[in-house]
Amino acid sequence: MTRTRNDVALAVRGVTAIADGDLEPRPLPAGRDELGDIGQALSTARSRMLAQEAELARAQTVREEQLRVSFQHQRQAELRLRDRAQHII
Repeated sequence: MTRTRNDVALAVRGVTAIADGDLEPRPLPAGRDELGDIGQALSTARSRMLAQEAELARAQTVREEQLRVSFQHQRQAELRLRDRAQHII
């Protein structure tokens, strides 16, 4: 009974942490029963969420670089246009 109560408490803390966005490793139920399965599922979910978080961060970095390069190109085009206009005048 104590092991079951402890495993339930570990599972609840694990689910609550993930729901709160806390993906830090923590003790989870282990074993070959349903609570062990829940512990394994929580561990897998946490790992997948960490991978998704890392991928989103990489995508954001790429997007920011694309925007920076695009802005630089636009700024250079504006300067060339301004130079042409001044030469015409």
